Amino acid sequence: MVPDNPTYLKNLLSRWNIDFAGVLPGVDVPGSPDRTLRRMVIVDSEAGAFVLEEISPQSAGRKNEIAELLRVLSENGLKQIHPFLADRSGKRITVHDGRYWQLRGYIPGTLLARPGYLDDSWRGPALAEFLIALHGASLKCAVTIQGGFFSIVRFIDDFVGKLKAHHPGLLMALSPVLHFLAADFFRIHDTFPVRLCHGDYHPLNVIWSEDAILSVIDWEFCGDKPEIYDLALLIGCLGIEDPHALTGTLVDALLRRIGEKRIYHEQSRKYLLEWVIALRFAWLSEWLRKNDGEMVRLEMDYMTLLLENRSAIESAWCRY
Repeated sequence: MVPDNPTYLKNLLSRWNIDFAGVLPGVDVPGSPDRTLRRMVIVDSEAGAFVLEEISPQSAGRKNEIAELLRVLSENGLKQIHPFLADRSGKRITVHDGRYWQLRGYIPGTLLARPGYLDDSWRGPALAEFLIALHGASLKCAVTIQGGFFSIVRFIDDFVGKLKAHHPGLLMALSPVLHFLAADFFRIHDTFPVRLCHGDYHPLNVIWSEDAILSVIDWEFCGDKPEIYDLALLIGCLGIEDPHALTGTLVDALLRRIGEKRIYHEQSRKYLLEWVIALRFAWLSEWLRKNDGEMVRLEMDYMTLLLENRSAIESAWCRY
C-alpha cells in the first residue's frame, strides 16, 4: 500500500493516537528536502496539524540520536525546539509496513523575504539568543551524538586532495585563501574550545514569525564542534546573499548581543573571520558535488572577497 493512501496513513497515525482527518494540500514545509524521503502536513480531527516525515532505514540510527538530543534540549529549556513525538510504545521512529516514520508538531511560519530580511536588525538578536540558549542548554546535555569531532582542517585537507586530482584550476585559484588559513588557523584549529553545535544554523533553517524565531529545524549536522562554528556558518551564509550584510545592521546587532553575553572564548572570537572562510569550503564541496557551476563561481568569488576585505570586516567585528 502506498504511503499517501488514506487508509495507510490512518493506520500509521493511529500509532501516535492521531485521528487522521486528511493531508493539508499545497503546504510548503520548511526544511531541506534532502533530509527525508517524503514530508507532509497531516491534520488530526481535534489535536491540530503535524508534520509526518518518512526517512530512509539507513538514516534511522542517526535520526534516533537527533530525536533524543532534541528531547533533552527541549526539556532543558530550549524553547525554539519542537521534538519529534513518541508513539504509543515510546519510540520516536516508528516502523510501519517496512517504512520508517517520524512525527512532530506543525509550526506555521512567515515567509523569509530574501534578500530584504538582511536589513531587519531585529533578526540579529533573535539569532544570537538562540545560540546563547543552545550554549547554556548544551552544558546540561548528556546525550552522545555519534561521528566524533568534526575537523574543518581535515575536511579541507581531503578536499584539496580531490581538487588536485580533478580540479587543479580551482585549486590554483584558491591558493591565496589556503595560504591565509595555513599561516595560523590550521595550526591552532585543534585547540579551540568545543561545544555542542547545530551544525547548519542559518536563516533558512529557522521558522520565523513576524518578529521572532518560532523553531530551529534540520539538525542533521549537529554534534561536537569548535564552539564558534554555528556563529561563523551563520555569518557566512548571510554574507553570501549580500556581502554588504557582513558589516550591515543584522550582523552588527547579532555580534553586539553575542558580545554582551561573552559565551565564546577570546581565542574563538579572534579567529571568527578565519572560521567564516574555512567553512565555505564545505559549501564549495557541495556545489561541486551537485555540478552547480554558477554556485561554484559564486563561492570562489565570495572567498576571495572575504580575504581581500578582511581588514575592514574584522574592524567592524572587533567592536564586540
